[in-house]
Amino acid sequence: MNESVFTSFPILQTERLDLVRHNKVHAADMFALRTDDDVMLFLDTHPPKSITDIENKIQENISNFDNKIGINWIIKIKESDEAIGYMGIWRVDKHNNRGEIGYAIKKEFWNKGIASEAARTIINYGFSQMELNTIMANTNPKNLASQSLLKKLGFVQEALFRQDYFFDGKYLDSAIYGLIKEDWKI
Repeated sequence: MNESVFTSFPILQTERLDLVRHNKVHAADMFALRTDDDVMLFLDTHPPKSITDIENKIQENISNFDNKIGINWIIKIKESDEAIGYMGIWRVDKHNNRGEIGYAIKKEFWNKGIASEAARTIINYGFSQMELNTIMANTNPKNLASQSLLKKLGFVQEALFRQDYFFDGKYLDSAIYGLIKEDWKI
């Protein structure tokens, strides 16, 4: 894995989007995202209780980059200050050149190609700049929209782990998807 990507935070751009570093100025937008019941439905984590919770999560994302274990971008529409979501490669396994993609987008931006546009850029960065060999994704099997996005990007379901995640008093299944560099088509 190319650790030089952690020297300075990589700002990425697409035709419609700016992918930037997390910053506390994004806290209100991220709080709105993470307290939306529709967005949270399959994230299998509790929503934040306060802006302070979000500020702590933002600091965690900054620290993950500084500690060279993940890169998480804020997604913004060009020429807008509004943070409409986030996407990143985390759980970086340097020895095996592997990372996991994760994301969430405000529901008013669903079904507009935003997630796939951001994901293509981030996946390309993961393979070309980070020199990853594999990018994984862990989804709730009921999250059909996320699975559809992953398949559209070329991911293949590699496993279904039954009752492997305990959340909110019950065991949940996890659908594991993978994409290897040699199968990646921009």
